[in-house]
Amino acid sequence: MHCFASPLPPGQQTARSLRASQYRAKRKRKRDGDIDGDGDIDNDNTIDHDHETNSAAVPPDSAQVRVAGLLPGAAFDMPAPPFPHAPARTPRTISSGHRLQKSLAGLDPPLFAVTAASKSSPLDRPSKRPALRETHLAVLTAVLHRSLLHADYQRAGRAWGLLLRTQIAGVHVDPRNHARWGIGAELLLRHRPHEELDQTQFPNHHAPLYSNDGFALARKYYDRLIIQHPYRKQVPNAVDALTFYPAMFSLWIYEAGESTKRALLHLDEGLATSSEPPSTIDSDTISPSTNARVRASAIKAEELHCARQIADRLDELVTSPPFDKHPSMLQLRGYVGIWISDLIVWDYSIQHHSWLDSAHGEYTRHSTLNVDQLDAYARSRAALTQALGFLRRARANGGQLEEHIAGVEAKSNALKKKIAQRLNG
Repeated sequence: MHCFASPLPPGQQTARSLRASQYRAKRKRKRDGDIDGDGDIDNDNTIDHDHETNSAAVPPDSAQVRVAGLLPGAAFDMPAPPFPHAPARTPRTISSGHRLQKSLAGLDPPLFAVTAASKSSPLDRPSKRPALRETHLAVLTAVLHRSLLHADYQRAGRAWGLLLRTQIAGVHVDPRNHARWGIGAELLLRHRPHEELDQTQFPNHHAPLYSNDGFALARKYYDRLIIQHPYRKQVPNAVDALTFYPAMFSLWIYEAGESTKRALLHLDEGLATSSEPPSTIDSDTISPSTNARVRASAIKAEELHCARQIADRLDELVTSPPFDKHPSMLQLRGYVGIWISDLIVWDYSIQHHSWLDSAHGEYTRHSTLNVDQLDAYARSRAALTQALGFLRRARANGGQLEEHIAGVEAKSNALKKKIAQRLNG
């Protein structure tokens, strides 16, 4: 018996489970000469094999009718042989495992036997030995899940690769069966080709959970799935690009945030371990705090650049069907716009403080700062306005975003007030 669900689709499995057979579509009855697939199962309800014999069809002679004590007109009412020398057989019900399974499955709620493989091999009958290829797939699936349970991602990756390369009737195993396509992305995220370099780069036990190579491999994996399984209008419920695109963009956003978090953590550790005392710093040189702000501004600028790349890719998709009415994609584009708006204001605040702390940036740049601040607020509000439009489109297509839209509107109004105050001041 298999411990996990088979990676094969139901059409390629040789035996159907009792649960699957209860919910599959009923087939139409063919001609009278054909035999239904389930007809041989229902024939064990009664046993009366001698009822339709050739002797019963032949009318008995007068001597047999007289011995039976019947009138001549009731000759065909005589029971089947061997009457009158044996009692007539009455139909009896067979209490089989199949009948027990059907009675349990007919309850409300239905009950299904755990050890029942299919209707053709119920509890009281030894089941057929599965094919060698199916046994191979079952073993690989068990190895995959056990390796994931024990965090042995290298062995799990090898088992996953063997599963994908296995062919059944000349067809490769589809990773979308039983929603297992996410396992491939998780294994690629855990891929560490340079383990020793990561340990030396983060000596204080701050090693990242996912590597940069893992992020790149996982994104390529989603790109291949999107190309191999595009959206088809004829199959609206299939697992296709509509499913893979939100996962890919979520991974991309997580990658950008994780890279920024990792870089800022490395910057803080370098600033904390700096052994140069403040008294030795020349007045003409830039202080370590100012240098740290400049580097932090560069890190946030890189995150802003990555966020705009994600927004551009989403804009290419949501302008054409079916993504122009897909609430998840529109909602994701709105959230990316809010992210960009926050990064614009944050980047300005870092640059503003670095200018004030620099040796040549006293209050002589006050007018320049006001202009730059107005520009930053205007660009941030424009990004919020664009994000608000996408969130409203997502709500129009079925998304529940009333609270989010109200929050974005309040944030946009606050920026509008700040811009008005700067202009009046």
